[in-house]
Amino acid sequence: MNPRSPLKFLSRFLLVAGPLFILLSLSFHFNSNGNLRILWRDNPLLALTFVAAGIVMIGGGWMLSRKLQPEEQRNPIKIFRSTKSEKAPYDIFGEMETAVRVRMGVAVFLTFSIIGPITTLMSSSTVPIHPLTLLIGTIASGGIGSSFVFFGRRRILLVIVFLLFQAINMSAPQITLWLTEARTSPLIETSPEMTERLKDVDDQRKAVGALAVLLLVSGYLTWLLVLNKEGNKRVRYQTEIHLARDVQQQLLPSEILRTSSCEAFGITIPAADVGGDYFDFVRITDDTAAFVAADVSGHSIGAGILSTMTKSALRTQLLHDPSPVALLNSLNAVLCQISDKKTFVTLGYVLIDRNTQRVRIATAGHPPVIVHSAQGGVQEFRTQSLGLGMHQQSRYAEISHPIEAGDVVVMYTDGVIEATNNAGEQFGAERLRDTVASVAARDAQEATEQIMSAVRNFTGREQFSDDATIVTIRITQ
Repeated sequence: MNPRSPLKFLSRFLLVAGPLFILLSLSFHFNSNGNLRILWRDNPLLALTFVAAGIVMIGGGWMLSRKLQPEEQRNPIKIFRSTKSEKAPYDIFGEMETAVRVRMGVAVFLTFSIIGPITTLMSSSTVPIHPLTLLIGTIASGGIGSSFVFFGRRRILLVIVFLLFQAINMSAPQITLWLTEARTSPLIETSPEMTERLKDVDDQRKAVGALAVLLLVSGYLTWLLVLNKEGNKRVRYQTEIHLARDVQQQLLPSEILRTSSCEAFGITIPAADVGGDYFDFVRITDDTAAFVAADVSGHSIGAGILSTMTKSALRTQLLHDPSPVALLNSLNAVLCQISDKKTFVTLGYVLIDRNTQRVRIATAGHPPVIVHSAQGGVQEFRTQSLGLGMHQQSRYAEISHPIEAGDVVVMYTDGVIEATNNAGEQFGAERLRDTVASVAARDAQEATEQIMSAVRNFTGREQFSDDATIVTIRITQ
């Protein structure tokens, strides 16, 4: 056991117990008549003893905690600087933007300002309430709460500001007298017995007010603990999301592909931080290139992971046999083993061979592949089959079509044609074919960007409800 651990525990115990002893001086008890009274009013000597003991405990705990700190951390100048703990990587208020923290501070200020009216009622007795006393108490109480937001981990400065506002709050009646030079309003004349009973009522009001303040502060501290815990979870989650997104983005082709016979470019827009869409270009030989556009069911981290695994399995299969039927059969067998029954992959595959001047196309539950002829005609090609990973016994076919220079082949995912505008109308396959025809004369990158821009202009949004991917292949010779 670390020999410093008992001392560390003792210092924390003293720092916690000290304020509690001071609070005992303000505690309530039942007198001989069964009425609730304040301790310092009936037994001031005992109350003063509690206060002195509390001050000694706080001072001893603070000195002991300072002694346990490393020498380099004892510099008093550093107490006004932010002191983020290594054990608490997430600073709930420090991580907020300034505007957000100001709004949070205002919200807490308004919440805690209720203590001002409560305190005024607790201490007003039978004396009329002065508006300035109420105003000072309300502002000081709000400042007590908002100081936690604005000074966060600057602990010493937080304590100073907290005590300053607390002192202003407790001295509100005296400050009012000093500012207004008003005299204390006389008490209502009553008999000695009635005066004693009013004191009991006053003490009871203080007890109820103290309970209200305790509940409010306890609720606020509980809210802070919950928010801080959830903040830590969110930071870890966001870190994992960003890592997964970065990995996925690195797996996608970032530049235009140019071969001796074609050029290709693709864009994917995930609906969430990590999408399930995936596309790839693979130069197999100088005369042969493979192109893929895939859509994993869902658009979350799981979909992103499965799309990454699909890429790995596809690259491995291309080394053995790039033919469409062999590739889809192989991918289906792999995905049936690694995915559950609710998860599947739709995929479009295009293999361009310069030697044969043909394009070989296969789809697995995927939207058709669009081929725009240099002569102006538009055709769609699709092989009827289930998505990959849905059934172990699925078998796939392919279509072969002649190509020539100037032809444009476009692959996409259903997030493109299912993108909707504010009226609920979908972009649709017909509108996509017309858009492809209008950009067919452009190079692959510009054509892809203009198609995606047309979808965005139609929906009026940068993001879509589903992942959207477009791959454009232009035959150059």
